[in-house]
Amino acid sequence: DLLADKIPALLSDPKYIYLIILSVSLTLMFKLYKFNLSMNGKIYIICDAIGLSSFSIMGGLVAIEKDLNLICVISFAMITAIGGAIARDIILNKVPLIFKTDFYAAISIILGFILFLLQYLALLNSISIFILLCFGVALRLIAYLRKWHLSIIEI
Repeated sequence: DLLADKIPALLSDPKYIYLIILSVSLTLMFKLYKFNLSMNGKIYIICDAIGLSSFSIMGGLVAIEKDLNLICVISFAMITAIGGAIARDIILNKVPLIFKTDFYAAISIILGFILFLLQYLALLNSISIFILLCFGVALRLIAYLRKWHLSIIEI
């Protein structure tokens, strides 16, 4: 939002504050923080896939809303999705997945490209966004299950 010179929704709409308060309250009330969701657990991987895909799409939509070009749409999609994942991993004292050989950032790039293509072809609507979300989640889960990795050059 800040890169697109847009006021973040959290600051402009109080429903997000209420959602955060509700989420934290439910977490504390049901002691959900005591569940051990390891980095390789099924629930964690599914939630991560949903988060990666949804944040990629949201970032790309912000760029499209500002009528930015393909590179910007892809960049916004990747920064929005990967930035949160990097912060999460750092908080958990883990090496971020993006710095390993995981097939992670590539999914954001693919989703950003498809999002731009849908806009270019005038096919961008709620249904196509939902299908794209499902595609992104499926792609991440398949990449995880099949252990897809991108090659890196070690120096």
